[in-house]
Amino acid sequence: MGAARTQQGIHTVILPKRRNDEVVGMLKESLGRDIIEDRSGFNSLRDELSGYFAGSKTVFDGNIDLDGASDFEKRVWSSALNIPWGQVRSYGWIARSIGMPGASRAVGGALSHNRLPMIVPCHRVTKKDGGIGGFADGLAMKRLLLKIEGISL
Repeated sequence: MGAARTQQGIHTVILPKRRNDEVVGMLKESLGRDIIEDRSGFNSLRDELSGYFAGSKTVFDGNIDLDGASDFEKRVWSSALNIPWGQVRSYGWIARSIGMPGASRAVGGALSHNRLPMIVPCHRVTKKDGGIGGFADGLAMKRLLLKIEGISL
């Protein structure tokens, strides 16, 4: 697992992978430049993530850096930030919340580019029929994150 930050805030979170070099490569790709390993400044995020994985209701309260995201992605991700711990909403709910009721598929596309999983809780977004929907890190990871929050689909 890894994270990258800029002066503006947390830019990227990489969910657990098998190899550290895979995480580092993904962080570099997300930032579009080389990274400098510096663990300072991550204490709060580390504590929040540890609490989350331990099943504690967690609200991530640090600054986030959405630079490079499209305006549409920013609107979708901002809406997803309003989904409370332990609850789910549909792609259509997000589309309606941003004033674009016919944009459910586009919402799914924007969520698939979310580079701040758990902080921007895209795993809490499901299909309107109660189906699990998609997740960039795979459905097993989505189910795990939902299970941590007491949700089973």
